[in-house]
Amino acid sequence: MKLFEPLKIKNTTLKNRIVFPPTYTCMGVDSQEAVEYYAARAKGGAAAVIVEGTDVDLFKAEGFFEKVSKLARAIAEGGAAPILQIRAHLFNESDGVWVSERPGMRGITTEELEESIEAFGYAAGMAEKAGFIGVDIHGAHGFLLNMFFSPIQNRRADKFGGSFENRMRYGLDIVSSIRKNVSENFIVSYRHTPVEWANGGYTIEDSVRFARVLEKRGVDLMNISPGKSNTGEIAEFAAPVKKALGIPVLTVNGFNIPENAEKALTEGLCDLVGIGRALIADPEFPSKLQNGREQDIVNCIDCNKLCYGNIAVGKPVSCVRHKK
Repeated sequence: MKLFEPLKIKNTTLKNRIVFPPTYTCMGVDSQEAVEYYAARAKGGAAAVIVEGTDVDLFKAEGFFEKVSKLARAIAEGGAAPILQIRAHLFNESDGVWVSERPGMRGITTEELEESIEAFGYAAGMAEKAGFIGVDIHGAHGFLLNMFFSPIQNRRADKFGGSFENRMRYGLDIVSSIRKNVSENFIVSYRHTPVEWANGGYTIEDSVRFARVLEKRGVDLMNISPGKSNTGEIAEFAAPVKKALGIPVLTVNGFNIPENAEKALTEGLCDLVGIGRALIADPEFPSKLQNGREQDIVNCIDCNKLCYGNIAVGKPVSCVRHKK
């Protein structure tokens, strides 16, 4: 199966094409509970484990480096490549701050953005020292970096807004800052939602154009999320990005069914598949599949009750299929 062929990125050889994608756990990445949770997915056969979105400012907190180092070590010892997703501090309406100025809210200042760009570089450098082989920049799903790319959300008049080039700037400058703070073989991934999450603000063509510039700036892996629309073909949005780039493309959405993953890989629509809920239901999904033990897989039933359901109310992620 193509699903179990290795893939080399920089100096890291991934043992197969299955990635456990970044998914919020409500455990905190510096807890023992998180160590055990992520280590189980590594031991279960995933080639890489991407730890959930982590605020870049956390690396300045006392004791955080030591705890997250333990997490990276546990994932690596479990047999998977540890990657940390890093995100900007979450400005939101309760702070009275937004991407652009709007009634009752001020826009993030240029100085704050410059500080954020430096913080990404610092966090990536610390992540490498902690034992992660790469970072995944969270630029998807309507979060801050994605808002800067959106012409609907980004109405700024400074160098970070207005033209297409300016709306790319925040993400591109973050990539440059990271590359200055890490080694040559450290993997930089960028997670991007390929079409506007609401109101049709940008197109797949815009995303392909952005991905090309990200590659030139130093991104080693494009993480496309979601890979398909609710009614579309598997990897429909990843395929144009894959075709345009010389770097590997990871995508998610629809790969809980192994046949879908194999089809997307075999047809060259992507290079890696992110499998989330199936590995929440059964951490050993990859190894059971590879060893011909499909009948032993605890399959996800798409109920969303204790995975997304728990997260929605601030409880640690779980699954109704887990034995009590």
